[in-house]
Amino acid sequence: LARTSTSRGDCASMGCCASDENQARTVPVKEKVEEGKVELNKKVEKAKKASEDYKIVVDHVSAPMRTFETKGPEKPFPFAVMQQTHDVIRGAFKDCKYAIEMYDREMLRELYADLSRCIATHTNLEDNGLFSLIGDYTGDLPQKAGLEDLHVRDAELQKAIVASLDGAEFAHVVKVFEDWMENHLEHLAKEEKVMTPALPDFVARMDKDMVKLGKIFNEKVLSPNDDDLAWFAGYNCKLLAKHGSDDLDVYNSVRIFVVALQHGSTVEQWEKALPEVKRSLPSNLYQVLKEEHGIESCGKVVLEKKVPVEATKKSEVVGTPVKEPNVQTKTSQPKKKKPLPFPVMRMCHETIRAGLKDCRAAIEKKDREKFVQVYSDLSRCIETHANLEDNGFFSFIGDYTDGLPKKEGMGELHNVDAELQAALKEALKGDNFEAVVSLFNEWEEDHLEHLSLEEKVLMPLVPKIAKTVGDPVELRKIFNERILTPNDSDLAWFAGYNCKMLSKHGSQKHDGFNATRVFLIGLQSGSTPAQWSSVLPEVKKSITPQQYDKLAVVWDIESPGKVATEVKSEAQAQNQTGMEEPEANNQVETDIKEMIPREVKAGIGMLAAAAAAKEEDVDSKDEKAEIADDSNLQGALNKVENVQVESDIKEMVPEEVKAGIAMLAAKKDDVDSKDKKS
Repeated sequence: LARTSTSRGDCASMGCCASDENQARTVPVKEKVEEGKVELNKKVEKAKKASEDYKIVVDHVSAPMRTFETKGPEKPFPFAVMQQTHDVIRGAFKDCKYAIEMYDREMLRELYADLSRCIATHTNLEDNGLFSLIGDYTGDLPQKAGLEDLHVRDAELQKAIVASLDGAEFAHVVKVFEDWMENHLEHLAKEEKVMTPALPDFVARMDKDMVKLGKIFNEKVLSPNDDDLAWFAGYNCKLLAKHGSDDLDVYNSVRIFVVALQHGSTVEQWEKALPEVKRSLPSNLYQVLKEEHGIESCGKVVLEKKVPVEATKKSEVVGTPVKEPNVQTKTSQPKKKKPLPFPVMRMCHETIRAGLKDCRAAIEKKDREKFVQVYSDLSRCIETHANLEDNGFFSFIGDYTDGLPKKEGMGELHNVDAELQAALKEALKGDNFEAVVSLFNEWEEDHLEHLSLEEKVLMPLVPKIAKTVGDPVELRKIFNERILTPNDSDLAWFAGYNCKMLSKHGSQKHDGFNATRVFLIGLQSGSTPAQWSSVLPEVKKSITPQQYDKLAVVWDIESPGKVATEVKSEAQAQNQTGMEEPEANNQVETDIKEMIPREVKAGIGMLAAAAAAKEEDVDSKDEKAEIADDSNLQGALNKVENVQVESDIKEMVPEEVKAGIAMLAAKKDDVDSKDKKS
């Protein structure tokens, strides 16, 4: 308007010309946005360069899409789904960058919503499958590299994006998105740097058998996280068909992803995903994939049910042939390490250090009431920990080291600690907080040295003793009988306090979640089912719901304690008086029950109870309850015959489990007394 012949006054009177003051305000805003765009472009290029440094280099394909020339990996490799999703995310960032350049908030909001949904599924595939799978073969490499921490940081940055999109000035949206994009590109690059070199060794361990790899990928990675699989497949295809990847053209980027997903999917999963794939791709590209790569055939993973060795050996009872174990398959895969309970002792040291930090924080705030509270809890924890050491752990170590803990004066450390704490507790009865602080300082210094000495002397011995004993099951039993059970009077509170402090402070080597995980898996492995059932409610109260759910789903902490009890049942007592029972029967029954999913047990019990209520021959309340109990699974299965949905439940029970149940029932046919059966 300033350049037109219309005078400034006329324009102002018409309301179409900005005042000098408004113009002065507008120009700097535009300049700032332009500067922000320039900086954003620089950071994008820098992050992209960092990412490229870590990617696998494959032959660059410059052929136009219409030629559909196959380049890059030709063999279907299910794990390629993960790498291709990284390229999808990079492509989506390009779209979001374009929306920023167009100052289009609504476009950016829509693009981010889809991208965030894709990242959520990809994160689940990693956190709940891929990281633990690769970790089993690499000494927990993903955990040591802090890959799960990357996801925690990413979630925090995404929260800021959601908040900014709901009303912040667009310049702020740009800044927040820029921070997230830069962080996430570095995140992708680090994952590729850590995981890419680990995969070839993993593939070699599987004898480069793509069928076997497809099953492993499906069971460990895809199936536990396939809730949004169809949409995820369609979105990935759409983005790869639009952007390709850094090293491959559009056709080969899509081909690798689609064929990899097909070879890692079951028939049912692929049936759901294929329509979304078809809808998301150009028709000519889809047609080539259909004709040359058979993507309209079914998913390639056929899941086989595994029969426990004990049940297989005794399968002649139900008429199935005995199969010899496949020695080659058995030796080609490394055994997964069974968790041991001794990290409980070491992680409690980290809990104590965390408690001392909280005490120090209360002192710095001069909050006497808070100090009394946190010190009281810490002292209670130390009391249980000292009992575990004095009344079990030290003597256990001493048996294998010619009494080393006693020679090193470990017991004397506890005597000194008790004297220092007694003086501190006496001072707390008075009003002189300065005296309390002085005594606390003395005790804290001594106790930290105490912890360090124990770790220096004792901790290196534990792996050596474990190797000497050899059997993890025996080690768990020893830990429970000699260390945990004699000192478990305050076990539930002790477990909850450790979890609360570890999740809050972490440890010297782990973040909060993983420190808690190490403690809990150790304690579960050294607890009886009864001990663990008393502990679990306190654990649940002490950590966040998100942490608990992840521990329950990924690490199965809701399963029973791992130490089998040896309390003799009434039936076993009768056996000692002359009644015979097969020697391995109890172990086989335990193994079979462990194979049955909890929801199947619950469903069988529920339907059995419903059926029992309609049966004229079951008129006793006690008998109905017995039928619903999962210990009488054969009876439960028989009672569902007249229930409409019986077939649905029965289909969920693996055939070998049914066979095993029938086998156990047949073993008990010679027991004709109703009381003895029950």
